[in-house]
Amino acid sequence: MSAQSGRVPKTIRTMLLLLTIAVTTQQAIGQPRGRGGTPRDIGRPGEKDPTDDAERNAKLQAKAQKIYAEGEAALAKDRIPYAKMKFRSVVELVGVSGVGESALSALKQIQARGQEALNDARSLYEKKDYVLAIEKARFVQRNYANILGGLSVGGDAPNLATLAVDLIKQIESDPAAKPTLQEEQARPLAKRIERFEKQARTDKSRLLDVYDTCRKLASKFPDCPTAKTCVARSETLRKDKKNWSIISRERDRRDVLSQLGKIEELEKAGEDAAARKALDRLLIKHPGKTRQDLERLSRTKVE
Repeated sequence: MSAQSGRVPKTIRTMLLLLTIAVTTQQAIGQPRGRGGTPRDIGRPGEKDPTDDAERNAKLQAKAQKIYAEGEAALAKDRIPYAKMKFRSVVELVGVSGVGESALSALKQIQARGQEALNDARSLYEKKDYVLAIEKARFVQRNYANILGGLSVGGDAPNLATLAVDLIKQIESDPAAKPTLQEEQARPLAKRIERFEKQARTDKSRLLDVYDTCRKLASKFPDCPTAKTCVARSETLRKDKKNWSIISRERDRRDVLSQLGKIEELEKAGEDAAARKALDRLLIKHPGKTRQDLERLSRTKVE
């Protein structure tokens, strides 16, 4: 046989090379990759299978334990809504297995505390302590909404926030409770009137604030005892000619001051036509007055 006849034909060599590459590639693809993208073997000593259910559950329990600890810390500081959110997250994550059982127990304890607070609110209502009853019910509404609702293990526990809202509506619609509730609601306005009355002793222009605030309180809270006092006070101011003159002139002064301020803003913005129309309307309300007259009026203290 000649040397030429002993050589493998080129076509056969090419086919053998392609077959070798295909086999090598298939083996590489079928193997898990290690660091640097190199193939690695499964089952080496000390290595855990990432698909193992026990390993996955252990990781979930560890995560749930951390969330549960955050819930306990929040509950210790009376951050009830935040604690509730954390405990619910635990139950949704791992069910009632492991730390999930403790989370469910904590939620049930929170539900029990909320129910107790709601019962206290109802008891206060029965004792006609309407203000405290509503305060307690609103506390339940803010802190005990949907503790166990929506959880497959929550049973038929009611939404305490909804029950609290129902109680608040019941109290507020009770005719016997209205005077007391309105008196409490009117307290800020009543304090404002007291402050204006004190200021009016040295600054008579404050009588306008006394009068307007008295009318506002009587209009918003007509059933409270303070409303009757406010009606009487506003009537007294109206019947006193000197005081009523002060109130009327001060109202005009403030109106002029406000309108002039708006006109100046329009002028600064370059809206001259709108400013002129606003000034014309103001001058019509004060016949015989010039803009300078009105500017002096706006700066003149009413006495």
